[in-house]
Amino acid sequence: MDDAHVPTYDEGPGTGISGHKESAQGAPAAVLAGTVVTALLAAVFAVSEGLGANALIIAAAVAVTAAVGVRGRRIRPWTLIWALGGAALVAVPLWHGNTWLHPLTLAVALGAASVALAGGRTWWQIATRPFALLLLAPRGVLWVYRGLARVLPRRRGSAGAAFRAVVLTALVTAVFAALFAAADAVFAELLSGLVPGGEIFVRAFLAALGVAFAAGAASVAFDPPRGGLWREPNVPRVPVRGRMEWAVPLAVLDVLFAGFVVVQVVVLFGGVDGPLDDADTTRAEYAREGFWQLLWVTVLTLVVIALVMYVVPRDRPADRSLAKRLVGVLAVLALAVGAASLYRTDAYIDDFGLSRSRLVMAGAELWMCVVLVSVLAALVWRAVVAALPRTTAVAALVTVVVVAAASPDAMVADQRVSLYERTGRLNLEYVRGLGVDAVPALDRLPEPVRSCALRDIAADLADGDRPWYATSLARERAERILRDRPVRASASCPSLLSPGYGTTRAGDVPAGRR
Repeated sequence: MDDAHVPTYDEGPGTGISGHKESAQGAPAAVLAGTVVTALLAAVFAVSEGLGANALIIAAAVAVTAAVGVRGRRIRPWTLIWALGGAALVAVPLWHGNTWLHPLTLAVALGAASVALAGGRTWWQIATRPFALLLLAPRGVLWVYRGLARVLPRRRGSAGAAFRAVVLTALVTAVFAALFAAADAVFAELLSGLVPGGEIFVRAFLAALGVAFAAGAASVAFDPPRGGLWREPNVPRVPVRGRMEWAVPLAVLDVLFAGFVVVQVVVLFGGVDGPLDDADTTRAEYAREGFWQLLWVTVLTLVVIALVMYVVPRDRPADRSLAKRLVGVLAVLALAVGAASLYRTDAYIDDFGLSRSRLVMAGAELWMCVVLVSVLAALVWRAVVAALPRTTAVAALVTVVVVAAASPDAMVADQRVSLYERTGRLNLEYVRGLGVDAVPALDRLPEPVRSCALRDIAADLADGDRPWYATSLARERAERILRDRPVRASASCPSLLSPGYGTTRAGDVPAGRR
């Protein structure tokens, strides 16, 4: 059965928003109640001070609103996987204070929730369904409005008409007033003086966003997307006359990959320095170069594999068998290239320290290695082919969840402190830019290095208290540590920036890595 029609739940009779009897009646009362509750929670808890439990509270309200719209339908295992992954990412701001990572985790959580509601099993669906909730939010708002119009009286001059007019006026005014206030500080100050409470328009705007998300989620769950953008495109197959058009390029690519893997084994694992001397490079420089190129190699390999398996005609069993063998060899060699890339990254981190970008890149490479393993499994077991799009997407989701749950700043700080304990070298300027998650690791440093590393974080924490729902447990832990062991304001830091002690330079490489 096509997942575009039954993506998430077992459909019951008469469902749908467009063209069905229930569509004309609008959203049911339970969805209306959930939308109102979500709007109130968004207005109260979505504040500018930060993220914490508020993200989880609002997301839970949206999820409940979507669930009541489709209650009684069986939830599929894939739906549960997407939902749990999205919930884990929404909970990240509560546990960790990696504010730079929060936009990514919330965006991925929104995409995971959208796929959980709309479903998806093909490559096209996996690529488009993460945007269903955002793109179909206006449809959901209209659906909720129809339900509201059914509940409230519509006679001219009635209280219901007045209520609808007030609500619409408030929403429209709040949206444009908030945008004008954000664009012009003078206008914002004027509004704060004219409007009691000052934040009424911002709160109304947040409430409108709560309505949009709750209504959009409920409508996507009630009536998953089918036509238009969401319909599977009909891509014509490229005519192939014979094996030479695809087999020769693929075989040559296999040989090229094999040659590269041999070079990696000899240089990285064989301990041979002759090729490095010929290339006028050191082992440390060799280890840290080429990661991005190898990352693109892995990406393009996946593209080549997909094109080959698409182009080779299905009605030629011998050609398909040969293509699978050549693709299998390419996938195995690509895994070896990925392992070499990870080894290069590990060697670079060993010498120069872990960073946020290096951690994210290593996670991306690990994800693509998992995809290559899935491709190999699909070549062996035909049953895996249908699950390959979802497996690839879920592997990406799990990668983001694991990286976010591990707290990149905490991992970076711990590795940098360990490097300092081993070598006496610390990039003080870099660790100063880490967040509150790094405090427990940086607290292990001796004075005055500790105070110099924690000074900026301590100043940020001293700026002011946050409400309980807009802070993280990591921030509270950092405040407790710095309260017990305050930062020394008199600590002298400039001397710590001298080469070999306060900062790591390209030339400061342990001899064993050269």
